[in-house]
Amino acid sequence: MLALLALAGCPDLGDPPADAGSDARAADASLDAAAVGVDAAPDLDAQGDARSEDGSPDAMPDSPVCPDEPVSVEMSYMRFVPGDVTVQVGCPVLWTNRDGTNAHDVTSGTPELPTDTFSSGDLRNGDTFTHTFETAGSFVYHCAIHPDVMRDATITVE
Repeated sequence: MLALLALAGCPDLGDPPADAGSDARAADASLDAAAVGVDAAPDLDAQGDARSEDGSPDAMPDSPVCPDEPVSVEMSYMRFVPGDVTVQVGCPVLWTNRDGTNAHDVTSGTPELPTDTFSSGDLRNGDTFTHTFETAGSFVYHCAIHPDVMRDATITVE
C-alpha cells in the first residue's frame, strides 16, 4: 500500500501516534481495509443473515413473527374462503363457520386420503377451530361432511 501512496504522490502518514486513542486506530484500519478492497461489512451467511465473529447467528428471533391475529379462513356458501393461504411456521390459522345452518368440519388430507394432522370435529354456525402449524410444507384439507364440494384447500407453511 505504501508503494501505491508513493506512486500517487501521497506522503506516507504512517501509524497514528501512540496517544491518539483506539478510535483513530480503528478509523485507520477501516481506511486500510477499504483501500485494498476488503469489505468492512458484517459477515453474512449464505442466506444473507448477519453472523457474529464465532459464526453464530446475530439476533435470530426465538419465535416466528406472526400477525397480531391468526390467518382467517371462513366456511361460507359451501366453500373455504380463501381456499389457499400461506403462513409462517409456528403461526396459527383460524377457521370460522359462517354458513348459516350448515355444519362443516376441517379435516387434513383429501376425502380419498385423510390424514391425522388436524381435525376440527363438527362446527356449527359461528364455531371456530384453530390449528398452529409447527412444520413447513403444504397441507391439503377438506370438509368431511361435504367432501364433494369443500375439498382441495391448501395451507402453505414457510
